[in-house]
Amino acid sequence: MYILIVTVNYNNSELTIELSENIEKVFSSYDLFIVDNNSDEFNKSLLKKIKYGKVIFNDNNIGYFQGINIVLEKINMELYDQVIICNNDILFENNFYNILKTRNYDDNIYAISPRIYDINGIDQNPMLDKGISKLKIFFYDLHYKNYYFGTFIYKIYQVIKKTIEKPKISDLSRRIFMGYGAIYILTKYFIKKNKLLLHPPFLMGEETFIAYQIYKTGGILFYDKDLIVYHKDHSTCSRESSKKMYNYIKESYKEYRELMLQLPHL
Repeated sequence: MYILIVTVNYNNSELTIELSENIEKVFSSYDLFIVDNNSDEFNKSLLKKIKYGKVIFNDNNIGYFQGINIVLEKINMELYDQVIICNNDILFENNFYNILKTRNYDDNIYAISPRIYDINGIDQNPMLDKGISKLKIFFYDLHYKNYYFGTFIYKIYQVIKKTIEKPKISDLSRRIFMGYGAIYILTKYFIKKNKLLLHPPFLMGEETFIAYQIYKTGGILFYDKDLIVYHKDHSTCSRESSKKMYNYIKESYKEYRELMLQLPHL
């Protein structure tokens, strides 16, 4: 099985190097491409020394999926059995590739969301199982009206969330509504219908865009509990101020809200 792996780097090249070394140990047959979104000179110099993988230096910071698309647009996708797109702040479990080789997914499965453990050992997938509630949309609408009001509303929602949300079920492989954006495995069926990734204006909300793209082109998103990765959550975004991140998400929300409402509940 020949795998294409694509990740994006921005001012955290140490993580990218660690990921590349992890991939070399875990995967037997692969190509790794790293898109650097105009990091500072120090981080670029680190990437120039990378042993495993090809680096594409981009002149602008264009975002996560947009960076992935630079590679997808140039590469002959027919060479690969599957495509892994991911953050650079993840690590693959040692048996990830060997398990993936045994899988024979149905033609309607366009993407696989693996099991993701955060730094506290908590499951991040499935992000959303069956659908999204009207109450959650209501809170999102309030949250993205104003930064200060939104911060207040978010604290209220977190309290309510604990009482209304069911515990995440991560021990059962199945079709899901939405997967966490740190990593997706795109199957050859996705590639046949979609050359490039639908994406937000810059960052945030990628989960909705890819879920919508899969749905609109006739596929489904599948959660596979046996494919395990570890995630150093928000290693890039944590460097930005909370207000700046809020504005990124607010801009994306204007677009992904409508897409989210068009997705059918499972």
